Amino acid sequence: VHFKIFDGSYGWSEFAPYRAVVVTAATPEIPEPLVEQLAVGGKLVLPLTMPGGSQILTRVVKKAHGVVKE
Repeated sequence: VHFKIFDGSYGWSEFAPYRAVVVTAATPEIPEPLVEQLAVGGKLVLPLTMPGGSQILTRVVKKAHGVVKE
């Protein structure tokens, strides 16, 4: 297990690509560095902040030619 204290929205490219990334802090948009560091077929799960302050748990799957947001 490795850990590092820093702004996690930048990912951790040293150990990429990742098969899975779980984010526990809500964000208004999907951080592009996290998507870039996913392996093809990898999944990113994170809470997205919606207008009005609510949050929606979102799964992003990286495909060979883009991403699918669920």
